[in-house]
Amino acid sequence: MKNIFFIILILSLESNFCISQVTFQYGKYVRYDGSSIEVNYGSNSPNHVNYPDFNYRSDWNDYNTSSASLRLFIKYGCGNHKLTKPFVFVEGVSFEKPIKQNTYSLTEYLNMYNGDNQVSNKQDLVNARNAVSQVDWNENATVGYSTFNWATFLTGIDAEGLDDGDPLQVQKSPELLQKLYENGYDIVFVDFESGQQYMENNGFALSKALKLIKDSLDNNGSTEKLVVCGASMGGLVSRFAIRDLELNG
Repeated sequence: MKNIFFIILILSLESNFCISQVTFQYGKYVRYDGSSIEVNYGSNSPNHVNYPDFNYRSDWNDYNTSSASLRLFIKYGCGNHKLTKPFVFVEGVSFEKPIKQNTYSLTEYLNMYNGDNQVSNKQDLVNARNAVSQVDWNENATVGYSTFNWATFLTGIDAEGLDDGDPLQVQKSPELLQKLYENGYDIVFVDFESGQQYMENNGFALSKALKLIKDSLDNNGSTEKLVVCGASMGGLVSRFAIRDLELNG
């Protein structure tokens, strides 16, 4: 059985409980607010690590990308529609998943294995599809670069894992998000374009993203600290990014 490990760097649930605008629960999709935000750490950036020649790997082009890119998916806390108290979740690496030219849509994610009736008719996926409103479905909403994405995080359902009979144990994710949301946290999901990027490059991209988030807090008059939670490799990348910010402001 796969396991998912978390490194929580800062976390403090405070008492500013608010009336929830949204309910997070297993199998339910919750739409992020606005558009996802793309952050790029290009190959010409300072300290960028270049890939060596991996032509002997026939599948390398499926994973390689010259720049480190990520997307931020945000659900603002208590319906305030601005960053004031962010909980930043950084995804881990996905070795077996090739890079898509475009991000997955919600429809593609929930119907990922539609050709396999055993999977497409599994009750968890059926319930997830039924829980998505017609508006969300028609919008064909972007949910991320890989098969662990915003929808996985929000629903607690690992659709790809259901295919191989060994899903990630993320069923409790919506329960955590509900508690955070009720305590006024903004939910921020970090989705890397490629887990195959060097950790340093993804780390610098994350550092850039955290700086953007911190600037938003300052602009919104918030004195809250960033809460950063990394899953597996995401924990290491988070530590790298935070140390970079400590050293370089």
